[in-house]
Amino acid sequence: MYPSTVKIERVFPIRRSNSRHGMSTQSGFATASSRHYSFTLPGWPAIEAGMEITAVLERDGDWAALRGWLNHTTGEVVAPTRGDLIFPLLVSLLMTASVSNAWSEAGPFLIFLLYVLLCGLPLGYFLRRANRVRQASAALTVLAVPAC
Repeated sequence: MYPSTVKIERVFPIRRSNSRHGMSTQSGFATASSRHYSFTLPGWPAIEAGMEITAVLERDGDWAALRGWLNHTTGEVVAPTRGDLIFPLLVSLLMTASVSNAWSEAGPFLIFLLYVLLCGLPLGYFLRRANRVRQASAALTVLAVPAC
């Protein structure tokens, strides 16, 4: 995770959505030296010109990989929550249960193949996403703690 502190000079149009995947905000902004288009944040945070933020990026300089931010003006921390991970976890558990029931009807190779495709991939996606959420939350928590 890579922290990046910027001051927002201009905000591009904000699109807020509320879907089965949760609430999210898409927007872009300009700083004194660069422009950043089309990033997505969880929830509906305030985005205004004049804000100073410290963003946590998954890849250095890649604002499309924005994981969350700390608003220095208000102290608001915007980060994904662990509750967003419930659906992928349930899918991987249901896939595991369905493959387990098919064990008696097919050969071991077919079961192994089904397990990898139906259980391993969703579970791998869930674990990778959970690790990203944990890292972003930890980085933003550290940034939000005032210095002594």
